[in-house]
Amino acid sequence: MPLYVNCTTGEIVCQEEINNYELDDGRRDWKKRKKMSLKVAELMYNYDPERAEIIRNCGTYLEFARFGDGSEKLRHANFCRQRLCPMCQWRRSIKLRVQADQIYKLLEERGYKHIFLTLTVRNCTAQELPFTVEHIFQSAAKLKRQKIYRNAVRGAYRAFEITYNPDENTYHPHFHLLLTVEGDYFNKENPSYITHDMIMQAWRKVAELDYDPYVHIEGIKLKENQTMTAACVEICKYPTKSAEICSATVLQTIDYALRGRRLIEWSGIDADVRRELKLDDIETGNLIQTQETEGDVPLEKVVYIWRYGLYIPMDLKKLKEGTA
Repeated sequence: MPLYVNCTTGEIVCQEEINNYELDDGRRDWKKRKKMSLKVAELMYNYDPERAEIIRNCGTYLEFARFGDGSEKLRHANFCRQRLCPMCQWRRSIKLRVQADQIYKLLEERGYKHIFLTLTVRNCTAQELPFTVEHIFQSAAKLKRQKIYRNAVRGAYRAFEITYNPDENTYHPHFHLLLTVEGDYFNKENPSYITHDMIMQAWRKVAELDYDPYVHIEGIKLKENQTMTAACVEICKYPTKSAEICSATVLQTIDYALRGRRLIEWSGIDADVRRELKLDDIETGNLIQTQETEGDVPLEKVVYIWRYGLYIPMDLKKLKEGTA
């Protein structure tokens, strides 16, 4: 049975006891995310070994501040910031939810309401995907200039996503939007109210489609004590889910189709509020501090490193066979 030694205390630990030392901040499964990143790196080695190595080494060093109540907060880490890295996608999703909570709380206080909107086109092949992605982005830009949109929408959060259908070997590029509207938008007399058929026809026109596309539009009605973040948890996920891909070919196809694309966009009053709150960019901003820092003074620093397939304290090292 493998043995480990704590280089600081000299304590010998067996494999069965190692779980007592493993990172557990009480909220998040770091090991799960790291293993996802290793999986993506393995697939990427088939077509881009340099970037694969960067992803493979992501999150191997995590430094936490430990506080008096026993809680730990991440202070430093070697995140790779690659778009397809599941570890970094996870951190961006956390940050996105925190920012959305701040933005929509302020917009609610100012009397605004919100709508979910999903815009899609038919699935396409790998060869068609780059063209389809370019076309759907151009069409979304055209939709923003349409009267139906300009009359009703005051701001928006937009996320672009590509999913893969393994049964048909096709790709599904689509947009999720969270639209901000005036407080009286849902009044029956409101001439700016958008019905499902109106938005579907508008999207069909700007996208120049010869079929009725699937669109979904729905007003958000908060339950008692429910926040906007809880109501729109799905849209606040970082849109690229590379960890769900099990083929290097599929990963490469989506990777190339997304290059140079901005997956997340804020516009109108939503963007104004982001600037007012001085929130940094989801894509390029800080992935360590995902929310406001706490006021308590940390008692100590705790460092975990990725070794032997799990996160353990840096001082814990495996003894070689024959060592006693």
